Amino acid sequence: MIHAGHRLVSKPLWFLGVYLVVTAITPLLVRLQARLGWWAAAPWLAAAVLIDVIRFGDHDTALAGLNFVFVWAALAQAGMSWERLVANRHRWWLLVAGGYTALVLMVGIGPYSISMVGVAGEVSNMAPPSVALVALGCAQLGLILGCWGRLRRLLDDDRYWRPVVKVGAGGMTLYLWHLTALAIAVCAVALGASVGVAQPTPGTALWWATRPLWFGVLIAILFPILAKAAPVEVRSLLAPKLTGIHTWAAALGAVAGVGAIGYLVVEGLQPVGRAAIAIAVLAVLIRWLAPASTAEHTGPIELDEQPA
Repeated sequence: MIHAGHRLVSKPLWFLGVYLVVTAITPLLVRLQARLGWWAAAPWLAAAVLIDVIRFGDHDTALAGLNFVFVWAALAQAGMSWERLVANRHRWWLLVAGGYTALVLMVGIGPYSISMVGVAGEVSNMAPPSVALVALGCAQLGLILGCWGRLRRLLDDDRYWRPVVKVGAGGMTLYLWHLTALAIAVCAVALGASVGVAQPTPGTALWWATRPLWFGVLIAILFPILAKAAPVEVRSLLAPKLTGIHTWAAALGAVAGVGAIGYLVVEGLQPVGRAAIAIAVLAVLIRWLAPASTAEHTGPIELDEQPA
């Protein structure tokens, strides 16, 4: 149980690794966007398709790891075309139809799993990522564009806009810490079972009846964590950005950060010594990149800017 718990806690960190890589290559994404416009995502998509062909043809899972860059870079590049997409949102159905058609073909005829997240016993579309995620992302982007006019009108009302911003500002914190809360709850259940406190059999009426209580326990554990961690995240977003970092230093920091995160995701928090080194590397990077004014900001945090 403890072994599973320490692996569970560190799993969400994979997203930070991807985020760090995409952030590091953002200057390249910007240059591609300026030069290729609509077609800026095409090189990343072509590379991702090639990696998938090699992965499913030769079962080369090591090379498939490159899609952690290619797939997410393709989606990030598509996001950089947001203004163009909004201007042409009357064609939203093309993205929806194209994305879902491609996805159905890849799952129905191709070797891709129907699950877009990792499921034991199935080919993962998430780790490593596959082009199925790009197809799904395009379809979801089309759905958002189709609803964009109504969403804009709705979010022009502060009654809806302010809660969306406040919840969204802590979204990364929620994602990174939700499994920690789950691990704490699971360990508590295991401890209770060790002293004779039996749990209902999954799927029974009693099990379903106790699910609201279970979710309540998870929320009770998660809320104090979010209350402490979310303000740190938001203040970092609002603080002045650090400038003047040399390219080589930024690249070294990105490599070190991805390496440390990768170790924690794969190996978890055991053995303690190696995990402590990885955590120390991340702590140094965070301290290095954290704006000096972050710790000094003690006033209320307001994010009231209306959507563009």
